[in-house]
Amino acid sequence: LGSSVLSTAVDSQTAPTSGRFEGAFDIVSSDPEMAGAFSMAFSGSFDTPSQASFMEPDFGDLFAAMAEGDSDEAEGMALFGDAMSEPIRVITIGEEAWMQWGFFSLMGVESDQWVSTDSSETGSLTEGFGFGGTAGSPADFLQQFKDANADITELGTETVRGVETTHVRAVIDFKELAETLPADDREELLSNLGSAEGFDTLPIDFWIGEDGYVYRYVVSMDMSNMADSEGLDSVTITYEIYDYGTDVGIEAPDAALVVDGDTIGF
Repeated sequence: LGSSVLSTAVDSQTAPTSGRFEGAFDIVSSDPEMAGAFSMAFSGSFDTPSQASFMEPDFGDLFAAMAEGDSDEAEGMALFGDAMSEPIRVITIGEEAWMQWGFFSLMGVESDQWVSTDSSETGSLTEGFGFGGTAGSPADFLQQFKDANADITELGTETVRGVETTHVRAVIDFKELAETLPADDREELLSNLGSAEGFDTLPIDFWIGEDGYVYRYVVSMDMSNMADSEGLDSVTITYEIYDYGTDVGIEAPDAALVVDGDTIGF
């Protein structure tokens, strides 16, 4: 039954129209450049037909960890920490994007103003905060489990934000997943797994509604044995999506409040 639930979710989420999401990355790192435990929370919304999204990632804990670490950036992080720790707000509509960030106050930008740029510039700040790189759209993400013949187990039912869901655990075998990837991606994955004893498989828990939509997923990764962990010991991702199909009201900022990014060197 669990496999059927996941298949229904894949089929149902090919083109979600809109919704909201929030979650967090909880990270433990032994990297001297950002040692310690910290969390990166995020929230936002998406409107697929208009190619619009709103993202609010909070890098405050990350910047604080970097400020206390042993790196070339630590001094700068400590000096500008208060401004940099402010949450970042990003509106994207098509190829246009606008940002609000406390750090911009050091360049004379008022707190209610938005700095204009394009989506290629903001992508590095917001990538990874959505399913498979597309905020709120888990179809491609779930398809990987289906393609890799993940071991699916149904764990019961649970209410998530007022929605009755089925809790499903999918355990993916990375060797099988590798066979579904393009050659370059396959080589990179297998190389990373080469010295990652005990990390050949990964369980991810999903909470799927009767409509086939994913309302929550949680994944915990022990990365201490990975060949390319970049100093991360463990990462736990919690992600919830809600208000599917509602008007999330993503609009471009008032032109009177927009500062051209080129004028501040952004």
